[in-house]
Amino acid sequence: MDRRSFISGITLACGVLAAAPARPASPAPAGMPANVAAALREIGPRIDAAATQPLYAPLHAGKAHPGIEVRRELAYGPDPRHRADVFTRQGVGGQGRPILVYAYGGGFRGAYRSSPDSPFYDNIGYWAAENGLVGITIQYRLAPEFTYPAGAEDIARVVAWVREHAAQWGGDPAKVFLWGHSSGAAHTADYLVRTPGAPVRAAILMSGIYDLGEGPSMWSHYYGEDASKYPERSSLQGLIQLPLPIMAVWAELDAPNFIPDTERLVRGRREAGRPVVEVFLPGHSHLSEAYAIGTEDVSLAEPLLRFIREHSDR
Repeated sequence: MDRRSFISGITLACGVLAAAPARPASPAPAGMPANVAAALREIGPRIDAAATQPLYAPLHAGKAHPGIEVRRELAYGPDPRHRADVFTRQGVGGQGRPILVYAYGGGFRGAYRSSPDSPFYDNIGYWAAENGLVGITIQYRLAPEFTYPAGAEDIARVVAWVREHAAQWGGDPAKVFLWGHSSGAAHTADYLVRTPGAPVRAAILMSGIYDLGEGPSMWSHYYGEDASKYPERSSLQGLIQLPLPIMAVWAELDAPNFIPDTERLVRGRREAGRPVVEVFLPGHSHLSEAYAIGTEDVSLAEPLLRFIREHSDR
């Protein structure tokens, strides 16, 4: 799939979702250019990569990343889509750096981790390495060819592979952090609830899908048409009980279909006494929250880095 088809596919895969109930607009975060803030408001609470990417690509254009080494197209499994890019800072002595693994979204069936004419999602790998982490961006198998639980299985492969090779990159296999966005968050969540005692330090779940409801589901191309299986394939109740620390991220202009899952996750974990950090991003959309990483808008980058450092020291 070429990049243009992918961008169109994001909107089609996720749907042009119904508008959220009206609420007072929050001020845009510091570091978000005024023209970007206005354009995001104009796009509104819908997933539109074709309109959003051109807002953020100039913010990354021409940026040099001195001292960062990138290892591309590393295989973590047998499928052609089992590929990862690893970002590390050169010349940093010693071992033991935390490892941040990023799984992007794309409606379960359309996604890429990087392309020559786009800064996404290399921006996340570079940001991680420049902040003393090992950054890893991954590719995974897609629906409809591969359905549930293929995504969770791929995350499991990634975790095993990362832990095996961590020392080669100066990373600590005991300090693996999983960061999933949208369908990538769903795959990460599915992995966590299917893997008791998963060997990761914490998880960042951003605008994900955790409850399939009673059906029919707009995600049936991945989770299947049989709604009787949705309760066992929904990760929400399992996530609520996990002792693993979780950061739950959502955006003011998130597509409305995503917001209830994050709200229920945060509320459920608080009621259960499980560790959860909620990060709400004023002025951001379902896509801009990831695109902004590595820009002067640090409304997500700062709490994310703080969360990783706090849990790396425990």
